[in-house]
Amino acid sequence: MYALAVQNIPERKEWLYEVKFDGYRCLAGGDKSGVQLWSRRGNLFTSQFPRIAHACERLPADTLLDGEIVAIDQNGRISFNLLQHHRSNAQALLFYAFDVIICQGKKLMNRPFPETVSTLRVSQDLNEWRLPTDCQLFSTEKSMSY
Repeated sequence: MYALAVQNIPERKEWLYEVKFDGYRCLAGGDKSGVQLWSRRGNLFTSQFPRIAHACERLPADTLLDGEIVAIDQNGRISFNLLQHHRSNAQALLFYAFDVIICQGKKLMNRPFPETVSTLRVSQDLNEWRLPTDCQLFSTEKSMSY
């Protein structure tokens, strides 16, 4: 889903808000044959971000996450310039997962957004996936690293 520019944000309780990360949108998923990372346009990221791909090997089989790869600068801020041009100078490269599209083979795409975020939140609360610090599971309520 693409963002829509508006003058004022809705204030009704049925609206959820997410942090806008300045990075590369990324799908991370795997099956029994391995993990792949790719862009929304289908470009493979796996070889460009091997540590993130390795971290995602801990996901359950047949699980697909939607998220963002970001570079963190020396001051702890997200830097798109660093991600594009100077990755070796980054303090960290992280994958923030903010939506579960498929969870252990169960498609969640047609489910309401709060339900898919809830799946992600439950996984965080149970420390279910035990991801290393290269991956962060992010929801509208909190961010957790494993």
